[in-house]
Amino acid sequence: MIHPVTLISRWTVGSPQRQQAAADAELARLRRIGLPDGCHDLTIYTSLNGESILLRAELAGVHAFHAFPVGPRGAADRDEVDQTVPGIVRHGVTGYRSHRRIHNAMGQAVCTSIVETHFYEPDEALYWAVEVANTGRWSGSLATMFYVSLDHSQALSVTDWSDVNAAPTKPPSDAPRSRSDGNQHNRCEVYRAHGTLTTARR
Repeated sequence: MIHPVTLISRWTVGSPQRQQAAADAELARLRRIGLPDGCHDLTIYTSLNGESILLRAELAGVHAFHAFPVGPRGAADRDEVDQTVPGIVRHGVTGYRSHRRIHNAMGQAVCTSIVETHFYEPDEALYWAVEVANTGRWSGSLATMFYVSLDHSQALSVTDWSDVNAAPTKPPSDAPRSRSDGNQHNRCEVYRAHGTLTTARR
């Protein structure tokens, strides 16, 4: 059985003007060349602070992840984006598998908060994802999806919100700790969807 993989790639661009230009250029490039084989859909997000963009792709499996042209693998294809916005810092790519989804309410999402948690001990990411999913502290959100990275070193929570003022701008202080307390690093960012491309699933 082939398990789907979610790809995450974050780029630092530095300002709202550069953010808009980079997101537009990457979206236009992907519309022109089409999504890679094995990619079902891809969404480009822009952070509310104007400093970064994030690519989130839903892939058919691990093979599609390793073949996906993002980061250093796709440097040649991104010349046109870098010419439009020089100096983009790309923070690599991470592949995740979904762990659990929690639905809290119906509504239209206006923003999405993404919390990345990095661990320095094996299998702590899965433990953290289980603990966070069981705390119920995501009240006020529409839905949350929890992920664990392919190498089990990172956990990811992606939460949709109907009110931008309710979305957290930093990791919650009451989040569960890893079993090796303090041996983790959290990062939280709030984004809006800039554009989505889809392809027919076979």
